[in-house]
Order: sequence, then structure tokens, then C-alpha cells
Amino acid sequence: TLVVRNAIKNSPSDGGERSVSNSLQVISSASKGALSSIQMEPDDYRLFKGDELGFSVSGWDEFYNPASVNNGDVTLSVDSSLGYINPDGKFVATQNGGDGYVFSHYNGMKDSAHVHIKEIKTISLNPSFCVVDTITPLQLSVTAIDEDGIKQSLPLNNFIWRNTNEEIGLLDTLGLFKGRTEGSTQIIAGYADLTDTATVRVEIGTGKSLLDSLDRLYGWQVSGENIDTLATVMSVVDSPRTFGAAAVRVDYSFTRLSTERSTLHLNTDIPVYGAPELISFDFKSDGKKHKAYVIASDNNDELFKSQISGYWKDATKYDTLNAKTISFRAMEGGSFNYPIRIKSIWIKLGYTGSVGDVNSGTIYFDNLRVQYPEVTTIFPLNNRALPRKTELYQNYPNPFNPQTTIEFRTAQNGVVKVEVFDLLGRKVESLFAGNLSAGYHSLKWNAAKKASGVYICRLQSNRQTLVRKMLLIR
Repeated sequence: TLVVRNAIKNSPSDGGERSVSNSLQVISSASKGALSSIQMEPDDYRLFKGDELGFSVSGWDEFYNPASVNNGDVTLSVDSSLGYINPDGKFVATQNGGDGYVFSHYNGMKDSAHVHIKEIKTISLNPSFCVVDTITPLQLSVTAIDEDGIKQSLPLNNFIWRNTNEEIGLLDTLGLFKGRTEGSTQIIAGYADLTDTATVRVEIGTGKSLLDSLDRLYGWQVSGENIDTLATVMSVVDSPRTFGAAAVRVDYSFTRLSTERSTLHLNTDIPVYGAPELISFDFKSDGKKHKAYVIASDNNDELFKSQISGYWKDATKYDTLNAKTISFRAMEGGSFNYPIRIKSIWIKLGYTGSVGDVNSGTIYFDNLRVQYPEVTTIFPLNNRALPRKTELYQNYPNPFNPQTTIEFRTAQNGVVKVEVFDLLGRKVESLFAGNLSAGYHSLKWNAAKKASGVYICRLQSNRQTLVRKMLLIR
């Protein structure tokens, strides 16, 4: 163990001083003198472009006894090709790769510290593609690979961020994107001469949207775990059902096991618009206590599972089961981002009897749908004054099939109604009815079940009525 001035200077394997049977002690008889040299710490350091590095300076006399240094009077210098010294007295690296020295100066004395700026070879934006709404912001991240092939998580303010279309959304200096209105934009992150680009699409879904009425088996397959696949079949029935023409019936059979549960899988592949908050379907049990899950893939085709709370056993009526998208959990790792695709509905089957007993039954499914957050208010990017008058803009696309976007602005807070009528003046759908603050707003109308033709969109706000014609073409 090497102890100098009451401090252990080496690194013993047991981490501290050792009891030894003999030792060698060296005592200097040199007197303490005046400061004759200075030393910088750290004297060798590796860092990245944009990083800051502070130094401390200590002093020695001619016999290497410690001598005091007033660090407030120390000045630093560096070759401008490597970086600069900021007002806090720290070195800031400005190059992507390089070697050199930072120098300290004190009362005519000088010392140097070697710095190596590690080069970043590649950067990649995450996610590379994503769908957002105007409610929840998106935090982009950057994965960097350095000269040694090591993945680095660099501070986000080390990158230069750019948004190619500020009408679609706002981007701050740390890669946080907030959607403003529907459309696509590209986000670019820059580091030295390296760049990468991600595409962000803003989609604003409103209300409830039917994904599949489940009145036919097209696009669905049944499978499962620990079930009798020959005795487990799907069919379409007219009754019982909720709304629509029919519902899906599943007859199942399995043998109860001692350690493993039996799970029924209704597999599909349905794309979902925008960023819904709920995925719902109607379910009728057979009296056994069943557990339900929704499986979905995200923008990177990674699988996520959302558990629906509770057990469902009512055999007398349908229950509406709701899976919250915020409760999605990765099945094999990954970070959840929209857009999603519904991949499967899982039912962990309830059972009766003992291990080895055969359980069979019949359950029903109807009307798979999603629900979006409340209508989003969109304010101007440049913080100009709120609109002076209420306006209803022409829907887009127009003509459309089957979905279109309706945008409007309101000059005052108050009750707003947005409704759709046919040419005979019959109301075919109410898109929104409620209080809205003054500002810019956007709604979606899905006319998948409407006939081709001209429809009238009517906006009522603060005793004003505005209309626009919309053309649905099949």
C-alpha cells in the first residue's frame, strides 16, 4: 500500500490499507518553498462535440511539496480548431473528432492537458416514422455511434434541430414536437456534418370510429394456446348482436391443465387512423370468468398488449370492453408509437372443474371500434391574435372517399355544433356539439356507410350559421 501525505495513492485489491509485518517509510527533510510549477486535472480526457470540461489547477514548490494556487486567477487557452473556453472557464468542444491540448496559465507558469474529441460516425433519429395528434407531444431521440462502434446517448441540445413544415407542428431545440394541424413534416437532426431525417404525420381523429362491424369472418382467423383447435371454430350469427347485421360466434373447447391457462386468439390485421385513446369491442360471455386483451403492432411492427381490467362472465347480455392505448406494454421490448394495427383479441378462457376436465363453451364478439380524445383546439404558430370572425373552411379532400377533414375557427368561446345533412335537409350525422374556446379546430367525418352524393356541413356558433357543400364519391 502506498500512502503519501495521508492518502492512499495506489489501488490495493482489498480497497484499503493493509496490516503488514514491515514497511518502508520515506520522510522528506526538504523545507517548503515558493510555488514553482502548476498541474492541470484531468490531464487526459475524452469527450464529444458539444461537451463541456472543467479543469482544476494545483501547485508545487521545487521539492514537490503542495503549494497554493488561486484558481480564480488561472486562465485557459485552446486551439480554436478544437473548441473554445466559455465564460465559466470550461472548455467546450466544437469539432466532431480531433486531438490537442488545453493550456492553463498562472503567474507566468503553464501546464497542458490532452483532450481527445471522439468522432461520431453515424446518427439515427428515433422514431424514424411516427403518427401523432395535436394533444400529446412527441419527444424524438437520437442514437449516435462513435469511432469505436459504441452507441452513445448524447445530450439533445448537442444537435441542431429543424422542422421542414412549421404549419404542421412546432419543434423546440431539444427535439420535442407538438402537432398543430393535419399533414406531414420532416424533422432533421444535425451533428457536425451528419444528419438524419424522420417523418412525422399529424392525424386528428375525433369521436368514435368503427373498425370492423364483425358481421363477417373476412380478415379473421382463430387460434390459441392449450386449446382443442379442431373443436374451436368461428362462425357468423344474426343473433345475439348489438348493432349491425350480425356478430361473430366462437365455440371453443380445451382440457384444463395444472400450470398453463388456455387462451383464445382472434387474429386480424386492421390499420388504425390517428392516435385513439380507447380500443373497444362488444363481448358476450357464457357464464365463465374470461379475461380479455388487445394486441396491436406499432410504427416499428413491435407487438404490444393492453389488458382490459376485470373478468367478463355475463351470459345474458353484451358488455363493452375498453382497452386503453396508454396501458400498452411491450411483449418483446420496444417503445410504443403510433400508428397502430390491431393484430389480435386474446381471451384467457375461464374454466370449471378439476385438472384434466374438458371445458367448452360459446362466446360472442361484435363491433370493433376506436375512440379518440376530445376535439383538439389548434392555435396559430406565430401567436397572432385569435380569429376575429367565425369561419368554416372547405373540407379536404373534396371530393372524398370515405373520410374527409373539416376545419373551422371560432371567434368567441361558446357552444358549437357541427352537423352533416343530405340535400333533402335530413340530418345524417352530428360531428360535434359542446363548448369550445375561441381558436382553430379540426374534425374528421368518416362516411364509410353513406351513399355517394352531395352533403351539407353546417356550423353553428354564437348565433352564426355557416355551411359548406361536400361531395362523396364511391
